[in-house]
Amino acid sequence: MIKFAQLFLSLTILITLHEFGHFFFAKKFKCRVEKFYLFFDFLFPFAGLLNFSLFKKKIGDTVYGLGWFPFGGYVQIAGMVDEQMDKATLEKEPEEWEFRAKPAWQRLLIMMGGILVNLILGIFIYWMVFFFWGKSTVPVDKLTYGIACDSTALSMGLRDGDAVVSVDGNPITNLNRVEIEIVMNKATSMEVSRAGEKITIPVSADNVSTILRNLKKGDFIGVRMPTEVGEVTKTSYAEAAGLKKVISSFLSTESQPHFIMSSEQN
Repeated sequence: MIKFAQLFLSLTILITLHEFGHFFFAKKFKCRVEKFYLFFDFLFPFAGLLNFSLFKKKIGDTVYGLGWFPFGGYVQIAGMVDEQMDKATLEKEPEEWEFRAKPAWQRLLIMMGGILVNLILGIFIYWMVFFFWGKSTVPVDKLTYGIACDSTALSMGLRDGDAVVSVDGNPITNLNRVEIEIVMNKATSMEVSRAGEKITIPVSADNVSTILRNLKKGDFIGVRMPTEVGEVTKTSYAEAAGLKKVISSFLSTESQPHFIMSSEQN
């Protein structure tokens, strides 16, 4: 119920802001806004059925209300052709305060007002997320156990436990930047530290293409860290596969049997 209430509240806020976008531009261009409703005051989508409101109040030319049908909301703008407009109104000359009397660019902005608010809201939400929580980065000087390599990295000559120093001579301080530096700058080499020794790893054009192709599929290199298996459940698939209690091991991004586990019988 809590999840449902959160979803309902979120959609209510989004709908209100969306409709406000239409409302804002309509008022800006001096259109008469007849209604601004959260939820429908009729049996949607039948505009003529069960017409009543839980709450309504007229301020100026606009009736602000809360409908009984909890699905969406709407803004009714004078002169906008919809299912609630009768033929007699269409046959009259438009009044200056009607939507249909406004120039095309103003009508376009009124119709797109809700979409523009959604776009601005999305940018604002992402901005606030990054402002409060930031972006996860991995400083290379904090990698106590070095990097973990996938098959592409291993084929290039990288090894689990290496520490990336630079790409084409440009120092690397953030592990997340390695793939970007290689792909964007079409790098030709990487320098790593392996057991205290500096080693140069050549990067071919084919390597760059492979890294680019696999960017969304997995990590070219990742963080190498120790892991433990505290217990293996009896009669489980893990036990049947031969997994045992792990005392000390490293989890690699590459699911090949190139990493070694020290273990004891569970």
